[in-house]
Amino acid sequence: MPDGTTFYPVGSLVPGVNARFGGTYTVVLVAWSWDTPTAARSISVGVTQNEQPGGATYYTQVNMPALVPSTLPVCSGTNANFGPLVVLGELTLPTQDLPQDNKNANFVVSISDSNTNDRFLDVLFLDTLGSTVLIQSPTAYAQMGADAPPVDRDLGLIWGSLYDRDDAVSILDRATVAGGPISVDPEGNPHLLVYAAEGAPNCQMTYHPCYWLDRTS
Repeated sequence: MPDGTTFYPVGSLVPGVNARFGGTYTVVLVAWSWDTPTAARSISVGVTQNEQPGGATYYTQVNMPALVPSTLPVCSGTNANFGPLVVLGELTLPTQDLPQDNKNANFVVSISDSNTNDRFLDVLFLDTLGSTVLIQSPTAYAQMGADAPPVDRDLGLIWGSLYDRDDAVSILDRATVAGGPISVDPEGNPHLLVYAAEGAPNCQMTYHPCYWLDRTS
């Protein structure tokens, strides 16, 4: 029940090591079902940072005071007839900075909804330093993809297809794109997150090395 009293541990990418944050994140709430979707409700996602189990806590939240689910984009293939993705805003985490060798601090997430009959699947934290493509389409495409931009465009094709690329069409009008085109920095440690509210997607990525400027030796 999204009444703010249930706390969900933030999952870690490294087994046996508590999850860590380090930047500013766009918080996206994923709905499973909406109760009376034509009525407004206030929704917030809170993050509690614990110094250690049973220790001091630090709380921060992001809030949407008057969300009307029926105004969200219609999205096929979900239990909720309206779009399940709700972009609440940005949070900078951690609230209190941590040294790299801290092992015991942990984070938990809570959801508060003035309509406690709503149900939710997940909370996504998307690093604002990366690139994000959110697609909510009324057409249930079997395949969707994001292409690298050609030399004459800032963004590549965002496309959907009922079958394969022979039938693909642009769905940029059903997408929200932030952070520019997807790219890979070989000097960093990049991560690619592919998420679908309907279930785990079958994902394929093709990478071709290229250079913004002439390569030097």
